[in-house]
Amino acid sequence: MLPSRISASTSAPTATATSPASASSSYQRRALGSLLGALVWLWMRTLRVRLVFPVTANDRAWVLCFFHGKQVPLFAWARRRNTVALVSHSKDGDLQAASLRVLGIGVVRGSSSRGGAEGLRALIHSVKAGSDAAMAVDGPRGPLHEVKGGSLTLARAANAHVVPVGTATSNSIRISAWDEMRLPLPFSKVAIVFSEPIEADGVSPSVLRELIVAANERAEKLVA
Repeated sequence: MLPSRISASTSAPTATATSPASASSSYQRRALGSLLGALVWLWMRTLRVRLVFPVTANDRAWVLCFFHGKQVPLFAWARRRNTVALVSHSKDGDLQAASLRVLGIGVVRGSSSRGGAEGLRALIHSVKAGSDAAMAVDGPRGPLHEVKGGSLTLARAANAHVVPVGTATSNSIRISAWDEMRLPLPFSKVAIVFSEPIEADGVSPSVLRELIVAANERAEKLVA
């Protein structure tokens, strides 16, 4: 957090007040997010999960890399260790952060437009401390399936492995337009494919994209 700027007049810095209405709205978003998280947790318990795990898994931290719209089945996976995710500072981010915490995922606040560098530093710190990180690699606003460099930067800085991830579900409904997010229907089959961990050095965004596409294609075959 940046220090407050002090003017030449030696007056003490003035704290920014938060209105009661704003505080109440923030509380309501967090409460709604927690409720949604609990509903998703129950929903995920109904799914029949098929998991494909890497043969060469080891103790190094992972940066789980997937496309937007493909993350919902991942909530049905009992994660191998503490996992953190980057969530924006927006009002929608408040709701999402509360939901993720209920689902057992650590939250780092930041985005590519506001607080991005701070968020990335916090992610690096968490991964160096032993957490895995989960990242939608096509950025907060797309274009869909166009891999940005953030996940590779994180993996290199934290000496973590990159793990391309694909998911698929046998029955689902589409709930989002731009990222084609689909919500698995209760009691559906879902497949989660974790590709082999790879070193980030020497891996380009285009190569990472191909590996994620391949993982998704393999997952689709498993639920066909």
